[in-house]
Amino acid sequence: ALSAGAFIESVEGADNPRIAGTIALLAEYCELLYRAHKGEIGEKQLRKQLINMENSVRNELAPDRIEIAFLSYNASMSDSIESIYLAANSDPYCDAYWIPIPYCERRPDGSLGAMRYEGAECYGDGIECVDWREYDIEARRPDVIFTFNPYDGGNLVTSVHPDFYCERLRDLTDLLVYVPYFVTADDTVEKHFCTLAGCVFAHRVILQSEGVRGVYVREFRKAYGNRFGRPEDKFVALGSPKFDKVINTKREDCVLPDAWRKLIGDRKVIFYNTSNGALLAGNEQYLRKLRHVLDTFKNRGDVALWWRPHPLNEATYSSMRPQLLAAYKRIIADYRRAGWGIYDDTADLHRAIAWTDAYYGDGSSVVALYVAAGKPVMIQHVFTHRKMNDCISLAINRFCFAGGSVWFAATEFNGLFRLNLDTWDVLYIGSFPNEPFTKHDMYDGVIEFNEKLYFAPLTASSIGVYDIAKGKFETIELPYDVEFDCNKWKFSDAIVRVDRKLVFVPSLYPAILVYDTLSGKIDICSDVISSLSRNSEISTVDQCSFRFAFPLGNKVFIPYNQGNKIVIFDIDTMDWELRTVGRANVAFCDIEFDGKDFWLPSYTSDGGLFRWNYETDEFTVFPFPHKIANRYNVGIYAVLRYGEKLRLIPGYGNSAWVFDMPTQTYCVDEVLQSECDIEYDAGLHRGEANYTKPVSVGKTVYAQCPKTNRFFEYNLETGRHRKEELTVPKTGRIKEALFQSLAYLVRSGGNITEGVAGLADMADVLMKENTNKGNKGSNSARQNDCGKSGEAILAHCIRQWRGN
Repeated sequence: ALSAGAFIESVEGADNPRIAGTIALLAEYCELLYRAHKGEIGEKQLRKQLINMENSVRNELAPDRIEIAFLSYNASMSDSIESIYLAANSDPYCDAYWIPIPYCERRPDGSLGAMRYEGAECYGDGIECVDWREYDIEARRPDVIFTFNPYDGGNLVTSVHPDFYCERLRDLTDLLVYVPYFVTADDTVEKHFCTLAGCVFAHRVILQSEGVRGVYVREFRKAYGNRFGRPEDKFVALGSPKFDKVINTKREDCVLPDAWRKLIGDRKVIFYNTSNGALLAGNEQYLRKLRHVLDTFKNRGDVALWWRPHPLNEATYSSMRPQLLAAYKRIIADYRRAGWGIYDDTADLHRAIAWTDAYYGDGSSVVALYVAAGKPVMIQHVFTHRKMNDCISLAINRFCFAGGSVWFAATEFNGLFRLNLDTWDVLYIGSFPNEPFTKHDMYDGVIEFNEKLYFAPLTASSIGVYDIAKGKFETIELPYDVEFDCNKWKFSDAIVRVDRKLVFVPSLYPAILVYDTLSGKIDICSDVISSLSRNSEISTVDQCSFRFAFPLGNKVFIPYNQGNKIVIFDIDTMDWELRTVGRANVAFCDIEFDGKDFWLPSYTSDGGLFRWNYETDEFTVFPFPHKIANRYNVGIYAVLRYGEKLRLIPGYGNSAWVFDMPTQTYCVDEVLQSECDIEYDAGLHRGEANYTKPVSVGKTVYAQCPKTNRFFEYNLETGRHRKEELTVPKTGRIKEALFQSLAYLVRSGGNITEGVAGLADMADVLMKENTNKGNKGSNSARQNDCGKSGEAILAHCIRQWRGN
């Protein structure tokens, strides 16, 4: 006790008044020890005095300086922690050390290759680098350590030096903080990122938003429970330093090589970003896409290209796609040798963001940064390299018949079309009001009633209506008293009753809607949705509640997509009941009625075709002839009855079957099977499914095949069929609407995915719009307090370290 008192006085000064209380308590403790030795007091009094001394030390001797180590290995990714370091480095009570650490790229066999080190020359003037060999992290034991590398030994492309794995760092500091090296534009994050070593061993994980934090907390709890700390405490939403960097970096702050400045001149510049994930998924097709993009810009001199590949692109090819490395390096060499565009392999991402006018490339964390800068984004579709300047190939979700024509809303943009079945000519009618032209999957189900078309909104904000007789668009607003994320899928199908009511069956919307076409009243049934458990073992492509339904009298029979339930919904009373058919791990994709029984095909091979009598609840299962090879657990998509035969329409499955009800036997539908046997060419079409929901008119069936983008006409009696890709020229009102939508995108800094609008369209619009190369930062304040996340993160971590 006396030695402790002497040490405190030697450090703080014997006359320092702030230590008086602690020194007095130590003196009292000496006296208590003497009395305890004589047997006058017991252990209880000693322990009480120890507690008093500990409290006094915490209050009087709390350190006024904190040592923080910032570990960076790849300079181009270091913006993940830079603003925290800058805040700490300017704090007089912080000793901040920026320590670049070595890392290795992995060989194709997974072994570690040569060591790489990006030192002081790779960082800006505001960062003071410390050599990792001169900073003994084990001996110094910094109070706080920041890292943005979460993988430890789990990265297939690179590995930091094992001395700096998070599992080891945790034992060398009071507070290990992991800040993700990426951000997202829409609060979505892949689940595996939530359970990496950085998340496991860090005391705190700093996330960009509450939405992202919710995903991390949920997935981490699923994987580990509370074994590595309470997820609610471990994960903290304080913004991202990456947003700080993009907001605070101005064009005039960046040094631009004279050759680049001369190449740009007065032209608009498009930032072309290529990522690791898309590169691995695309294989040879990705290389074809690269050549296509470069050729597009090579042949036009009005827009400059700034290509900045992910810094680990080449290492990724070397480790995981070595057979493609030579071709990739040849593309780079040819591009650099030609000299007509910028190739940026520097660590300065934010210079590229500040100097360019629009983003084109893969979906990655750079997109979120670019949106934060208030600039337009187009996500490239790797498997689209065909020219899209002249015409649009029409994809269709659903369609209906009216006046001898087929009517449909396009899948990939906002457009209503009419198909003449005699000539197969397609006419653009117009676009739905109050919706952007480039919006995808706006409507799914569509019906005709009293010369009006009613479209069930999937991503659209309201029910779409087109009056055929008047040639006029209308909208029906969804009920405001239903809480729902408007960005999610809403309704999948629409069914008309005999008299005047329409039922809108939800996909993810939390209610069934019944619309009275005469009065305009909408009735809501929400309790059926809340009563259905979403903890099903079934996993379908979109996790929707329902997709199709069948009307019978005043009731609608709706199979549940996530389990073996059937909802029987009464249109008049708004009452409902649930029926169970089959075993728990079965889910039904569609429903048909033969006058006595319902027929329910399961999505996958382990179910089969079910015959169900809703009056007796008896059911019979007719197993499929063989296993369905499919993707997304959607082998069968729909069922269609004609006479005594049922056609099982394949979604992503490999078989198109006909089921004969009298003989209870299966055979292959050779006509529909022909599309299943065609290998999907991702370079030409964006859909992988064989068919969408077919529609029958008498003995003729009509369907759309996303795999080949062909519309299908099939006579079930004669077997004659016609299939043809539907296209419309990108001229007139379509071109005008497309360019207006893209112009709004450019002005507002929004983002779309390449499809109807292509790279050339983006470049054309960019040339006509008066954009500003400066950083706008208009969309970022919500997430990171206008570029000051680093300060907030530092303050939070200091409080945590001090135990507050």
